[in-house]
Amino acid sequence: MAQDLPSDGRGLRPVPLSNTDEEDAIIANRPDHPAATHQTGKASSHGPPLQRLASIQSLRAAAALSVVAYHVAGEPLVIGAAGVDVFFVISGFVIGLITVAKPPAPVAFAYDRATRVLPLYWFFTALLVATKLLAPDLLPNIPRDAGWFAQSFLLIPAAIPGSTTAFPVLHQGWTLWYEALFYALAVAAIVLAPRRQAMALTAMILALVAAGMALSPEGAIAATYTSPLLVEFLAGYWFAIWRARGGRPGTGLAVNLIAGAVMGLTLAAVHAGSPEGWLRLMVWGVPAIALVIGAVALEDSGQFAERRLLNHLGDASYAIYLSHGIAISVLTLVLRRLDTPLESAIDQPMLGILVVVLSVLAGLAVHALIERPMMDGFRRLRSRLFVPPVRARAAVPYRRPVRQT
Repeated sequence: MAQDLPSDGRGLRPVPLSNTDEEDAIIANRPDHPAATHQTGKASSHGPPLQRLASIQSLRAAAALSVVAYHVAGEPLVIGAAGVDVFFVISGFVIGLITVAKPPAPVAFAYDRATRVLPLYWFFTALLVATKLLAPDLLPNIPRDAGWFAQSFLLIPAAIPGSTTAFPVLHQGWTLWYEALFYALAVAAIVLAPRRQAMALTAMILALVAAGMALSPEGAIAATYTSPLLVEFLAGYWFAIWRARGGRPGTGLAVNLIAGAVMGLTLAAVHAGSPEGWLRLMVWGVPAIALVIGAVALEDSGQFAERRLLNHLGDASYAIYLSHGIAISVLTLVLRRLDTPLESAIDQPMLGILVVVLSVLAGLAVHALIERPMMDGFRRLRSRLFVPPVRARAAVPYRRPVRQT
């Protein structure tokens, strides 16, 4: 179960995926969530109708597969790490969609964010911590440090004890640091400036990024909270606002954006290696922004075909991401026991594909057996905490109308 995963392209961190409760409501069209609507166009309590976006589901699925493939193949497929940039843009886009018309209640919004992201993350973090405490030899690369364990559970950026490299216990959780910061800033904007939340959120993010440029902080917390990668959230957020106001790039521009994104990522794969900081934003972030805008615009033009398999993989992408590191490690150990070790996925393509497929299947199982029941439970709790009960109206005796003479 050792988490010996390749880096995320900066030589440090694996790539996470994250989707939020409102994101599920919007792109999976689940009517049991307050933010969801049926395809009939029924308005939600948060504003105008929110429609199913097959383009977002497909991007999530493609990003999940690319991340798993990268962690199986290693540096030759380091471009797969750009999947996280796509997900940052998607996160900003979704938050923009659900807050643009009417600011949600801050406490309910925070509850949705926390209960969607944290439970499954805590599950796997607790699994690793328990394994380290009960069978430490199984996880030789995880230090036994109570303070670091606590920081991991609380999503506080911190370096691994005895190292300068920043990771939580579950390595994939490092970008949840960014997600948590963005959600916290969104809540702050709703509370402090409900009528100007977009400008407030933008000002806070740009101020943090500017501080990072000026100070070049090295500590895990300061470096995370002032990273230029926050701009990717902001780009998706403002695209959602522009789109909600009627903005549509059109089919031609959408195709060009997608083509440009693919070309840019291809060139980055060949020439950029593992970019960091502002270079990463330029060579991975900008194509990711173009890809999300282009795909959504293509769907708005009626030119994006919905695929059931991609929708299902998109639903399970968070579970696939959080579980795939452990799945890859277990499969690697099994293959060694079978005297067929996976030395290089590039030189052993069939074996590499098998590990990818089995890791994805494991993630799908986690989604069906663990994640979905968790989500359903927290949704039921949410309905009790934040949705007032429907009160029956008192019966009114029927009275025959009086005929006017």
